Amino acid sequence: MTVYSKEEWNGPDLRARWPNISWSEASCSETKTCLLDPNFIDLIQRLRTELGFPLNFSSMYRSEVHPVEAVKIRRGKLTGSHALGCAVDIVIHSSHARRLLALALQEEAITGVGLSQTGAKARRFIHLDGMSEKHCIERGVQVDWNNRLWTY
Repeated sequence: MTVYSKEEWNGPDLRARWPNISWSEASCSETKTCLLDPNFIDLIQRLRTELGFPLNFSSMYRSEVHPVEAVKIRRGKLTGSHALGCAVDIVIHSSHARRLLALALQEEAITGVGLSQTGAKARRFIHLDGMSEKHCIERGVQVDWNNRLWTY
């Protein structure tokens, strides 16, 4: 994982590497910090490029003090894939969601997929993550696809 500053993210090197991912999308909404796996973000950028349409990222990195992660800690659990810097939630629905899902399932580096495709279209999303086998085992998560593909 790599820590990124806002200045570095908005600099020419990373803007060229990840032109379709903004600092506000990548950083924690609670702390404005950013710790991400650059290989995972390269994959997300590649998916975005292949799809050819914009992706609305609602959550990437979440620090341990982010309310969603803090609840996990209070319940005695380890943080999730967002806190590990290898997850993204993408607000998406209908045919765009199907196209994203079809591409993502072909990627070996995508090890977790969560689908929320009911209710208001503006709240539908797909979660993608690249948790390693080690991180899955630490969290008591089975590594096979019977347990790494879920709905909300």
